[in-house]
Amino acid sequence: MFRRRLQSRELTGDQLVLTTRRTSVRAIFWLLFVALLGGSIYIGGRYIEHQWEVEAREARFAAEKMLLGEENARLAHELVEMEAALERASLDLEIGAVTQQELERQIVVLNEQLKQTREELEFLRNAGESD
Repeated sequence: MFRRRLQSRELTGDQLVLTTRRTSVRAIFWLLFVALLGGSIYIGGRYIEHQWEVEAREARFAAEKMLLGEENARLAHELVEMEAALERASLDLEIGAVTQQELERQIVVLNEQLKQTREELEFLRNAGESD
């Protein structure tokens, strides 16, 4: 700041002249420039790193989406097969219930015929013994 270095006893003299030094201004300018350059490089590096992370995440999501799509198609096919099997089983159950009802009706009819046949046989035995 001062043009020349003065001893402390010479500080009280009349001829003190304050000047600015260009070297300090240049040093501050270069320091700010280096700081801004370093900050820009750091921010740019973080931005590029972030972009790589985003691209990697998008690739993982795309792969997961493809796997889930395949699993969804497999499950949809399995659902169709299960619905068909359920329909067949339901039809078999209905046929079994109808068959059971028919067989029960036939048993009732046959039991009725057996009862009539036994009565006729008993009647014929009684008629044969009385002769």
